[in-house]
Amino acid sequence: MELLEKLNYIEENCCWEEFYNVFNIKNFPEEENGKKNRRILAKLGACLSKKEVPSSIKVSILKSFKLACLRDTQYHHKPYKKNYSSISSEGFDPDYPTSYFPFDEITKWTIDNLTAILENPDEIDVIKESLSFLCNMLAYNDDILVDESYHEKTINLLGKLLMNCKEDGIVIRACCLTHNIMNTWYRYFDVQNLVKITEGLLKADEHGFKAARDSLLILLKKDAFVRNYEGLSLDSRLYFLELVCKLVNNELENREDFFLPEDTVLFLIKRFKDRSNLILKTEESYVKEQMKEPAEVIILLDILGTLSCKMEIVKRDASLLINVVFLLKAIHMAGKSSSNNFTPLQKLAQVAPSNNSDRESIENHVAFGFKSSLVRFIANDVYKNRANQDKVQELDGMSLILDCCNIDARNPLIMQWCILAIRNLLENNPANQELIRNSQKIRFIDTEVIREMGITLNQDGNPIGIVPLPD
Repeated sequence: MELLEKLNYIEENCCWEEFYNVFNIKNFPEEENGKKNRRILAKLGACLSKKEVPSSIKVSILKSFKLACLRDTQYHHKPYKKNYSSISSEGFDPDYPTSYFPFDEITKWTIDNLTAILENPDEIDVIKESLSFLCNMLAYNDDILVDESYHEKTINLLGKLLMNCKEDGIVIRACCLTHNIMNTWYRYFDVQNLVKITEGLLKADEHGFKAARDSLLILLKKDAFVRNYEGLSLDSRLYFLELVCKLVNNELENREDFFLPEDTVLFLIKRFKDRSNLILKTEESYVKEQMKEPAEVIILLDILGTLSCKMEIVKRDASLLINVVFLLKAIHMAGKSSSNNFTPLQKLAQVAPSNNSDRESIENHVAFGFKSSLVRFIANDVYKNRANQDKVQELDGMSLILDCCNIDARNPLIMQWCILAIRNLLENNPANQELIRNSQKIRFIDTEVIREMGITLNQDGNPIGIVPLPD
């Protein structure tokens, strides 16, 4: 074969400048079955082991292997007793299937070479093509391709690439490779690497790389969220929680059928119960130094508020409901005792706009909707659940919710959530219904908030009506 002889000559004499004169990937010789010629492929693989091979030639060879492992049109992997040099000179034994090629040698070389050149800026193209080849090769969950030591090397590489690399083309390929090995090689991810990879995927997701989002969702389906949450930075925790929040609220495209594992939900519940008191720490020094910590509680409550109407595991947790009721009581009483972040605002103008994200400051979190979110959780949690209805009343929660049923510019929709909570507490519950039946109106309150909207309340008759203010 003329091409094979020329490649032999180039390799033996190290005249690599002749390589492109004899080889063109677009005109790669084919077997009778239309697949790439395996002896040529093996010769190219043998060339890679030469230290003096220029980077541009390595790129061409890696591209050839990247295309050769496309299983729909090319080769599956199957081990073979001979190395690439022997294959190129002798061919395959008759009993070796024609639809297979031994990719283990090139795969190991690629992983070892990546480890050696990872921080070399002159090898960016080689790194990209190496990752592209591995993405294609490992897309088929072939666990027997390389031994365990190479699994661990690959995972270490991905952790470094995702955390440190600034080249988008490399990061995207690293995200894709992470996605492709996640299911089969997941047991080789230790906590340290899992934290690095998760941090890197979160950064890549922030830049809009789809493969990063897909990989994070695989991590969620496994126990990775629980395993590495404590090791993540606070910013990464908040970003990851925001992703979970969007997921459970069906705000992610084509993710309506996604479900959180039960262990993850139990972890979120425990985390909220352990950390919920941070909301009450609103001293100025605490807010300035650690204002992001209470933000975690806010997002956890958003998630659990949605899950409380979807998953029985949330409704069954009586201590979680007790925690929420007591937290609502503490915040409500704190708002009454002095002027602070929990004090209801009666004027819309008092709610100052902010240029910050409403996940970035505890003032914004407390000011906008946390109290409403607590009532929302109760409303969802007691729906068609007699035990939870009774538990709220046992904690004097109905009176508390009725007392929260006031217009508050800091908590939009709190009146609506209070009304829904009372409605759900009363449904098929005679004891709670009797409590409301025996209640009396003590006084009439007209707030600045509704006056700013150009309306007022009219109590001349029964029921109370809403009328426009006079000009």
